[in-house]
Amino acid sequence: MLVIGAAFAALALAIAELRRTTQRSTTSQEVLGVANTLERLVIDLESGSRGYIITGDERFLAPWDGALTAVPRQSSELERLATGAVQHGRAQRIAAGVASYVRDYSVPLVDAVRRHETTGRSLATTADGKRRLDAIRGGFDRFMAAETSLSRTRQDRAGDAP
Repeated sequence: MLVIGAAFAALALAIAELRRTTQRSTTSQEVLGVANTLERLVIDLESGSRGYIITGDERFLAPWDGALTAVPRQSSELERLATGAVQHGRAQRIAAGVASYVRDYSVPLVDAVRRHETTGRSLATTADGKRRLDAIRGGFDRFMAAETSLSRTRQDRAGDAP
């Protein structure tokens, strides 16, 4: 009876560990999905504003407007889902970088072009935007590489569970 009880306890612990490992793997996949969505929104911000700046056609701002609305929610979700101190810090830096890009660059740039100011079309302004976007993209690259590695490790652990 004691042997059967011990075997049952060991099985219960193994099942619980498998569930935890599977949940972590699922969370990693969810984190990657949210990060991809946020990165696409940043691209929408950039391409929408660029199209508008070049043409003056407000239709180019449709994806930009949608991204402005969605970015705060996606940024918060990325921060909420990121696990571990390092990944959470990366998520916070990405969210802060995107918020700064929107607040300090993209919105003022579109507003300047709407007011027919030429500052929005200057080389210095364009270079600043590129610098900001390169930093954000680098943050996404580091975050995604680390999360992909975590996901693989978690999947391997789930596969190795008894």
